[in-house]
Amino acid sequence: MRGVIETKQLTYRYGRKTALDHVNITLNENQLIGLIGRNGSGKTTFLKLCAGYYYPTDGEITVFEEEPFHRIESLGEIIYSNPNVYHKELNTLEQILKYFKLTYPRFDAVFANKLLVVFALQPTMRFKNLSQGMVSVFNFICALSTRARLTLFDEPILGMDVTSRKKIYEILLRDYIECPRTIIVSSHILSELEDILSEILLIDEGKIILYKDLDEVRTMSYRIDGTEDAVKAFCSDKTVIYSNYNTMNSYAVIEGEYNDTIIPEGEKYNVAFSKVRPEDYCVYKTLRGGEADLECLWER
Repeated sequence: MRGVIETKQLTYRYGRKTALDHVNITLNENQLIGLIGRNGSGKTTFLKLCAGYYYPTDGEITVFEEEPFHRIESLGEIIYSNPNVYHKELNTLEQILKYFKLTYPRFDAVFANKLLVVFALQPTMRFKNLSQGMVSVFNFICALSTRARLTLFDEPILGMDVTSRKKIYEILLRDYIECPRTIIVSSHILSELEDILSEILLIDEGKIILYKDLDEVRTMSYRIDGTEDAVKAFCSDKTVIYSNYNTMNSYAVIEGEYNDTIIPEGEKYNVAFSKVRPEDYCVYKTLRGGEADLECLWER
């Protein structure tokens, strides 16, 4: 499969803070990718490097086999969007759409205006009068309608209500199917995106933790529950991602595929099995010791 984004030892620093730390990754073309990570993990920095907004402190990044920072002619092929994208506050939505039409060669004005109707936005509305949720919706409409070969959405649902978010996900998936291209959606919440993504890119503290097909992530781990002694005994020869031992209930999340061969072993130790959702897997992979140990809250 062809790579659309390739990095080699990609590093970016803000003063003394390292936002991205020697990242080596090749992202597949024409995928709908979820860029997942907690706030401050490096998601926005990575997307802005892909869009050519930043130049690497160290290492390399290429998009469509060119450095995005230097390639002026590729600007119409890449769109970076976030809910806080600013437009001149006197401009109407109609005027802003005309700007996108001039800037992006594949921009579909008819599609954009249909989306305005779907979300009850009037072309004559002034951008400065929109609520935060409406700003997020409008910026999403602008970016999606560019049909850019690389479309980067940075936390696109900020301020949206549940109904709008549901529509956004349905439209995003359908348009990706109708007009295949590489779309990356960053979020610290995976559960709402899970049904539309093809791949997951997990980032934590500026490092890539995993890049996998979503279906593969669904089978990469399982959870067992039981007494502390039973869970510890069962895990003695397993790769444990996370464990929690307490008097109420003990459990562990284990790296590996849950299959029929381990059921007899589970019965032997009297532990219960359950699946681990991709979002929970990502949480367990990025938990740090101090955050995981909550028992101290109830110690006397």
